[in-house]
Amino acid sequence: MPDKLLIDITEGILGLIGGVGISYLLPYFGVSLGFGLGRGILQTVVSPSLLIFTLIFSTLIGMIFGAIPAFRASKLKPVDALRYE
Repeated sequence: MPDKLLIDITEGILGLIGGVGISYLLPYFGVSLGFGLGRGILQTVVSPSLLIFTLIFSTLIGMIFGAIPAFRASKLKPVDALRYE
């Protein structure tokens, strides 16, 4: 389970990096589409509390959706759990 947690946290951090990058580029794409001048009208705010919440939320989602199949497989016989369809 610690390996799964590390993977979930890593994926959450990569998602945060992508999301923050998009949020900083969004006003410039808005300008090219005709929505405002510079960073005036279209602005995005990325707060530290939002980043922490997003990282915790993505980790919890990853752990839940990793635990459900593992729980179902634990109810099967080992041969049935390892068999492919």
